Amino acid sequence: MGGVKAIQYIKSQDAFKNIMVIFFSANSNMEALSKEAGADGLLKKPFDIIELEQMIEKAVNV
Repeated sequence: MGGVKAIQYIKSQDAFKNIMVIFFSANSNMEALSKEAGADGLLKKPFDIIELEQMIEKAVNV
């Protein structure tokens, strides 16, 4: 199972649909893949740890 299918599966499950999923990819088409998957955020590899921390902090404070 690839990342897009895995995220779609997670988001389709009532028990997990509210869990924030961040799409990590080096794919040049990552924005479209992230939207297709239903991810809550995306980070391009290699990513900055500060950017990841900010994304998590934002999700926790929502």
